[in-house]
Amino acid sequence: MAELDGFGEKTQANILEGIERKRTYASRHLLSDALRAAEPLLENLRGHSGVIRCSAAGSLRRFREIIGDIDLLASSKKAGGCD
Repeated sequence: MAELDGFGEKTQANILEGIERKRTYASRHLLSDALRAAEPLLENLRGHSGVIRCSAAGSLRRFREIIGDIDLLASSKKAGGCD
């Protein structure tokens, strides 16, 4: 790239910075996207006969702007979980 017109040191540094930013945040998602993904999971858990209650946990429950993963909590009527 360095030999192409318009790709000086500053432009190269900006491109490398953008690549690093993409790598850093590739596994991060917006709250709105995480909520849309979590809702069907929660509905499915709520429909299970062995589940007393379930809810979102972690950064999703705290409504953080950026979510790394979706944590769900579920309580079961039966010791040892659901069948």
